[in-house]
Amino acid sequence: MKFAKTFPKYQIPDWSTKYINYRALKKVIKKIEEQQEILFDQDNNIHDNDDITGSEGINSSPPRRRRNVHKWEENYLNDENVKILIDCFLLQFNEDLKKVETFYMEKSNEYNKRLNRLLSSSQFLIVNNQFDDVEKSSNLSIDLIQDLQEIKYILLRLSIHFQELKSYCELNKKACLKILKKLDKKIGTSIKESYYIENVEPLSFINYNNVKLDIQIIENIMEKFVPELINIEKDSINQLSKIFNNNKKNPLLAQDEIFKFIEKDDSKQMKQLLLSKYEKIENIPIRYFINLLNNAALFLAFSCIDTILAIIPSLQDNSDLNYRNFFHYHIITLGENYEVINNFSQEMTIYRETSTAEIKELSLKREDSSLAFDIEVFNNSNSKISFGIVYILESLDPKFYSCLVAKDGFGRTVLHYAAQYGLADLVDIIMEKLIQWDLWDSSISIDSIDHWGDIDSKTPMELAIIGKHPLTITRLLQYVITEKANNSLVQLAISLKKSSLVRALFSRKCYDINGVDSEYNESNLYIASKLNLPNIVKFLLENGASTDITESLFSWNPLFIAAVEGYKEIVQLLLDFGANKYIFDESGWTPMEQATLNGYLDIAELISLPDKDSIMKPNLHKMMNTSSKPIFTLDSSTKISDMTTNDNNDSSANNNIPTEKKENGTNGMNGGNLKQTKSFGHDHLESDQSVILVTLGGHDSRIQSPAISIDKDVILKSFPKAIKNGLSLSIVCLDASEREEIIDLPLDFNPDSIRINVPYKSDFSHIIYFSLLADDEVTSPRGTPDFLQFNKNTATASAPNKKVIGRAIAFLNKTGTFVGNNKRSLNDIATIPIIGRDSLDVLGSVTFEFLIITPFKHSKMTFERTEAYWKSLVSTRVIGHRGLGKNYNTKKTLQLGENTVESFIAAASLGASYVEFDVQLTKDSVPVVYHDFLVAETGVDIPMHELTLEQFLNLNNCEKHISGMNKKGRRNSIAELNSTHVSRPWENISSSMDHIRGYSHKTNEDGEVANSKNSSSKDFIDDRMRLTKTFKKYNFKGNTRGFSISSSFVTLEELFKKIPANVGFNIECKYPMVDEAEEEETGHVMTEMNHWIDTVLKVIFDNANGRDIIFSSFHPDICVMLSLKQPSIPILFLTEGGTTKMADLRAASLQNAIRFARNWNLLGIVSAAKPILLAPRLVRVVKTSGLVCVTYGVENNEPENVVVEMNAGVDAVIVDSVLAVRKGLTKES
Repeated sequence: MKFAKTFPKYQIPDWSTKYINYRALKKVIKKIEEQQEILFDQDNNIHDNDDITGSEGINSSPPRRRRNVHKWEENYLNDENVKILIDCFLLQFNEDLKKVETFYMEKSNEYNKRLNRLLSSSQFLIVNNQFDDVEKSSNLSIDLIQDLQEIKYILLRLSIHFQELKSYCELNKKACLKILKKLDKKIGTSIKESYYIENVEPLSFINYNNVKLDIQIIENIMEKFVPELINIEKDSINQLSKIFNNNKKNPLLAQDEIFKFIEKDDSKQMKQLLLSKYEKIENIPIRYFINLLNNAALFLAFSCIDTILAIIPSLQDNSDLNYRNFFHYHIITLGENYEVINNFSQEMTIYRETSTAEIKELSLKREDSSLAFDIEVFNNSNSKISFGIVYILESLDPKFYSCLVAKDGFGRTVLHYAAQYGLADLVDIIMEKLIQWDLWDSSISIDSIDHWGDIDSKTPMELAIIGKHPLTITRLLQYVITEKANNSLVQLAISLKKSSLVRALFSRKCYDINGVDSEYNESNLYIASKLNLPNIVKFLLENGASTDITESLFSWNPLFIAAVEGYKEIVQLLLDFGANKYIFDESGWTPMEQATLNGYLDIAELISLPDKDSIMKPNLHKMMNTSSKPIFTLDSSTKISDMTTNDNNDSSANNNIPTEKKENGTNGMNGGNLKQTKSFGHDHLESDQSVILVTLGGHDSRIQSPAISIDKDVILKSFPKAIKNGLSLSIVCLDASEREEIIDLPLDFNPDSIRINVPYKSDFSHIIYFSLLADDEVTSPRGTPDFLQFNKNTATASAPNKKVIGRAIAFLNKTGTFVGNNKRSLNDIATIPIIGRDSLDVLGSVTFEFLIITPFKHSKMTFERTEAYWKSLVSTRVIGHRGLGKNYNTKKTLQLGENTVESFIAAASLGASYVEFDVQLTKDSVPVVYHDFLVAETGVDIPMHELTLEQFLNLNNCEKHISGMNKKGRRNSIAELNSTHVSRPWENISSSMDHIRGYSHKTNEDGEVANSKNSSSKDFIDDRMRLTKTFKKYNFKGNTRGFSISSSFVTLEELFKKIPANVGFNIECKYPMVDEAEEEETGHVMTEMNHWIDTVLKVIFDNANGRDIIFSSFHPDICVMLSLKQPSIPILFLTEGGTTKMADLRAASLQNAIRFARNWNLLGIVSAAKPILLAPRLVRVVKTSGLVCVTYGVENNEPENVVVEMNAGVDAVIVDSVLAVRKGLTKES
């Protein structure tokens, strides 16, 4: 998951439009890239007519060197068009900086003003002066405690605001660094440091010093007041619950005898006690009056209410910190203690002998809830908590009417709090009185931010949605004006993932079912689809939501986003309601192609377009001639659409109308010259160099536990401010010359592997330090000198103010259990504790996976790479799969044993340019040719690496066992024989094989192949293998008698000596991944990977002698090692492309395979044919990334499929039916 995808996730939703527009800036960078590519092609004379027709008449090209971003002359930074585009980027970036700075200053000043108002208030000054003089909390007055509670409430709210503002600053700062880094990386500029220092760093939001100061002030006050307040609240916890329990008294109320009379509703005694205490009514504090009235309402003490209302001079205490009146406090009390008060209120209706009639009269008249949509049955129908306030409103003096619309210090009215707490009854009551008292303006919608927005722009409707109160929403809906409705509230409800809220909002025809957001034009249905909410998607579709509205950045509709994210249920719902499959995004791709690229082939089949030849049977050569506009290369983004260059954000007009223009080539993806291959020659390690790859969390996507686990409670004990100020993780190896890698926490996704270049150590004795960092201002200067010195030495510009608060240390040669010399465990994920700096407590843990790559050296390892050589590797080719083809369980055709010398020679004689075979290592480290991880011929499912060469080669020498001829010795390998005579491709294959095997074959009356020696051999082999995993699954085994003309197993060295030199080798390095080992049950102990690769490389360089060789492997780490250990043999990354679910994300999809191959400078990818046949145009994604595209699979045995692939631009196909495919291609040409 890349930053562009996580960036919106961490934004404050209400401020989403105030952030750096990262995606738009990224889009401008891609425009600059496109212009540079055009200039590069012009300078290098790359034109459409450079295309060369191959032997089958299919387009192929010589390899084209990609533009090297590290070479100044290839970046064209002095070109006028490039300069203009860079200026456009900087202009847009500066506008974003100005927007962020302005917003930051506004919010900072606003929050600072609120804090200063609190600090200068009389209540705060009194509390601050008196607090230290109070010896015991029990001696605090009620007023002082209430002031303390109000101060705490305000400080907590301000603290949240300041922390949000701090997060806003940090996220924008990170976006600035990321986008400038991307500019330098993609365009070749070097302005990140200078531009950041001169134009970004001076801005206030970068350091947010005033926010840090205010946060510190708040924390100091909280440290002084809150501990004492907590002790008080412990004694009076759940005050109201204690009041409303028959045999318990509240300790605070016990100090004032007057509350006893309120509980009895004795108004005469209450008034007499007030006069005896204060002498005159005028002497009674307003705050005290409000407190009495609040409690009288809670106790349904109607007589006391009448008395208080008759003498109270005002419902607003002018000295109140929050400018709240009685109604504010009463609603907040009801909301915060709803359950306790509601239970008590229902008991009070029985307790009051004289109040039954009044209670019935005040019962809420609820309107019928039979709404247009099916609204769920809501609770709250028996609430009695509103009776007290209803009585007060009915008895209220008109001079107090305005209190119902008065705003407190947070800009909220009584209605705001009723909505926030979900007091639906009170919402009705309040609105009824506002209308009755002529305080309601019917021309203003209840969701109008201008009129009803508080200081944070939240309206009562928004507060009800945030509080997840569907019944309250339905009560407010009747006051929404449809023409003025705030449709963004619908998307807020969707984002909360509560279908009841969405249903409530549409229970009246107030909001637009097709409403879109203002920034990206994302519709309600689009957002619900993006969040994978099938219930809400279905509801929106049933009520007329359009499936055609596209967002503005990529021109994606809901079907696109559901296909890209792999939400099959959502896709099916959209199709059921008529979503159009034949639609193109801004770059010209269809939803089917996006799903295929991301590895969701089941979804791609749902939305396939079999009748659209331009999509399903594209012709690369024709399309290249339709436009001269080049295609963007695929970078590390997550979507094909990120290649786009179109900046037209008004996409609502082009919704779903497919046109020839979109389909055939002016839209970013179909134009221009496809660079068939990349610049070759991957970096390789010198003899004194090694590389360590550290992957946090590992590559296994099945592991859901976090890579970095932090125990916040433990950290707070030693560094109480560390969590609030943010933590980072430093990863460093002291052997490395580079500075450490700094990663911000929390880690929301597993990042790419971190590469650490270190000197070569034969014993792997490298040490990795994982240091937990916090801001320097939150750490104390304690610690040992050595510890602090280490911090100083590893400090970087990326974290200059960070200090270590804990550390985990990994000894790589000691991590994991020793399993033997040149052995390793496939499950090499390690978890180590982070130990606190001073306390030595466990602060958390780090889970990681590491790979050490050592150098390989050979005297014949060449560094020369000519254009002719690379061209010879990437021209359109037919590659024989396991020789002449994989064996199948059939007796209707003659089959040569797979992965045998005879099969390879036959494939070459029939026109295969390469032969593909699998190489594994035996227990005694000899590379042999064998496909399966388990050797079924043993009869007991033994993995290859547990067999010696002698044991392996003897397995299919079954004649001696059958005849009882137990001859001494064993079959000599071809390497041990005099091999001066090598079979030629044109020699008679049949007679050659007869001579080698000593038997002839014939056909029986059923057309089945039979021979005189097959029967007893087949029975013996079948009986031996019948209990093996392979035989149980397939009921046969390749290269066995009865199914094929079997032959002896062979070593890699034998193939070099036996196969003609003009036949190229596609050597698949067969090394199991964790999930493959689990599926095959091979065990988790395997040959150490460096030893495995080095052994194979030695045999190859010893015997290659100019033969064309290409490596391939399904295992990503094998590809990485092959890339770093040698510079001369290209590597292809094999990928299932989504046909099989893989645990390693790098192997999970075609998209990830392309990204991986590009990152490690591989020659290309070998994809399963199925995704390419589903979406043939995706070949261009591979090739515009500078990669070779090869396919494999049973689909390639059909010549018509191969023709489709070749026309789409596939460079080579791996097939079983070499002759049939070759004839098909020749016929097509």
